[in-house]
Amino acid sequence: MAMTDLHPILNEHQRRHFTVLLVGLDEALARIEQLADADRRAWGPLTEYTDDLPPRFSREVGPLIADLRARILALGDQLGTETRRLSRRRSIRAMVTSSTIRLEDSRTRGLRGYGAVDASVGEQLDPVLNELIERFRAIARLAAWEAAGQDPPEGA
Repeated sequence: MAMTDLHPILNEHQRRHFTVLLVGLDEALARIEQLADADRRAWGPLTEYTDDLPPRFSREVGPLIADLRARILALGDQLGTETRRLSRRRSIRAMVTSSTIRLEDSRTRGLRGYGAVDASVGEQLDPVLNELIERFRAIARLAAWEAAGQDPPEGA
């Protein structure tokens, strides 16, 4: 029986599961495309990938990705899954929140869980982390102002 002959009946929770699954597969394919392109700098200066893919990988992966995407889209149509719609503002806010929490947990009081903390950490590292936290928060504020159709205050 061909895949197009199947008409599975899913409840709402099952359909949501497949929506999340298919979106995750699509995101994985996008990431594979980024990694396959050795000339593309898709990461910051603290992440470096070694160029250890076989030479033919970049040439031959495109059709495989295109085929997988077509199959994923067809399965989504068949199952009646929805396109995931995301707010850029909320996505940025979530990344800022996550980064801020990690930075906050790296200050002196958070490091105590890893053992004794030298006084130099509080004196030298905490102020730097606090500045990073504030800069991340500035990104969130900027996204919120832009979404509200406002210009940020000078120096924000």
